[in-house]
Amino acid sequence: MKPVKRDGFDAPAFLADHGMAPTPRRAAVVQALASAHAPATAAEILAAARRLVELNRVTVYRILDELVSRGGARKIPGAEGKAGRFEIAPAGSVGPHPHAACRSCGGMECLRPVNLSAVSDSAGRLGFAIDRVSILVEGVCDQCRGR
Repeated sequence: MKPVKRDGFDAPAFLADHGMAPTPRRAAVVQALASAHAPATAAEILAAARRLVELNRVTVYRILDELVSRGGARKIPGAEGKAGRFEIAPAGSVGPHPHAACRSCGGMECLRPVNLSAVSDSAGRLGFAIDRVSILVEGVCDQCRGR
């Protein structure tokens, strides 16, 4: 399942909705996230954003970290030894959902959302306040297996 993307995405409005000033660099990073067809690495986001503005890797990481802390993006850990990935988290998009990550190439795809109420209920019985749920399925993708 691919993340929901909206036509006519308004990066400055999205940034403002998340309490961030809509600078050209921030808008380029958000636009790159909104245009991604699957969770993207910071390097992939940097490459896409550089088509719009001049910026460096450190700036991209700072923007991504701020987006994550303000709820505008999600950070998904990569498969063992692989880079983590990011996806945009606009209102009305696909909610928390599992991801499949390839241990060989580091690729990642979104999976169909699942009901996580049993996880929430179990954590609640333990008195645990959930901040975030992340489910990562690791394996080897079709392409890396030679199909």
